[in-house]
Order: sequence, then structure tokens, then C-alpha cells
Amino acid sequence: MFSGIAHYDDLFAVHVGQHLVLMMVAPILLVYGGPLRLLTRSLPQRTRREVSAVLADPLVRRFTAGRRAVFWLCADYYGAMAVYLLTPIYRWSTEHQWLHISAHMYFLLCGLLFWIPLIGEDPIGRRTPWSTQRIMLAMGVPFYIALGTAVALLPTVSALPGAAVAGTVLAVGGSALSVLGLTVLWVRAHRGTVGLAGTRPDAIEGAGSWPVAC
Repeated sequence: MFSGIAHYDDLFAVHVGQHLVLMMVAPILLVYGGPLRLLTRSLPQRTRREVSAVLADPLVRRFTAGRRAVFWLCADYYGAMAVYLLTPIYRWSTEHQWLHISAHMYFLLCGLLFWIPLIGEDPIGRRTPWSTQRIMLAMGVPFYIALGTAVALLPTVSALPGAAVAGTVLAVGGSALSVLGLTVLWVRAHRGTVGLAGTRPDAIEGAGSWPVAC
């Protein structure tokens, strides 16, 4: 968001590319680092209990575990990009810096919430079944092709400078990154990688019997 690429934010295609990176590249790298595990290791016992309580909150678990969570995560992950690009929100974000930054932060959050159940080692929710993971990522290929086509052809969006290039970036880049994500999942599955996702927060680093709701 604040790299040299940000100087080219006014180019529609670059803007779209940033969003793909924020949702499909940066979250994978962050999730692989196990940020919550690292955080809890550095916190005092009392604070660790508080973090555990937040992770075990029914509202948090509703959006990170179970079949309903898969639906909401996919709707948020894919829908956020479509709503942003196919509505006036994109134009507003180019006029208001606070909205621009907020949108980028939201895309990163969407990416993190989507990828944690897939490859995360942190104890948030449960590891999504392999068959469901494939569907969640495979649907990205037709989605980004359709969204890229819409950006390039719909009158309300195609009138923007560079819309055709932006649509191509979406279609090709989004599809390629979705396939890359599937490849990562396939490699992990065939290596039998089993992380901590799906464990309760009180299982972290032998923290003892934390007051965590199931």
C-alpha cells in the first residue's frame, strides 16, 4: 500500500493489481507466519487469556468455522472486489484518500479471513476440509474471468481510462493466482501437512486451561 507501486495508483490496472496482491499474495505470506501464535508467545498469561476469549467468541467462530463460515468467507472474499469495482465506490476512493486506504485495509482483512481456514496454523476456527478448499479456490477462476470481462465491457466501468487493461489484469492475474493457491493446497495435502488450525486457543504453547467456550 505504501510501496513505490502506490505512486501509480491513478492507473486503473495498477490499482486492480494492488488489490489482487492484497487479497491473494500478502495474506498467504502473513498466514504462513502464524502471527497469532507468535503474538501469544510474547504476551503475559492474562493477556493471552483475553486473546483466547476473543478467538472463542461465538461471533468470531461463526465467521471462521463451519459450513456457514465457508459461505460468508467466499461471499466476502469474492464479493468485495466485485462491489468495489462495479459500483461508484472505486471512483469515490480515487477522490477521498481515507476511503482509498480503508478499502485496501478491508481487502487485506478479507484475504486473511479467507486464507486462515485454508492454510493457517493459528487456532482460529477449524481447518476447512480439502474438498471444500478446492471449491473455494477453483471458483476464483471463472469469477475473475467474469469480473475482468465486466470491467472491460460494462459501460459504467469501461468508460474509465485503462479499463480494458484492468479487466485483463483481473481475468489473467486473478485466475493465475487462484490456480497457484490450488497448487499450494495440493502440495500441502500430499505432504500430509497438519497445522494447528482447528485446535482450541487453549492448546497454544501449553497455556493451561484457559476459559474458552467450545
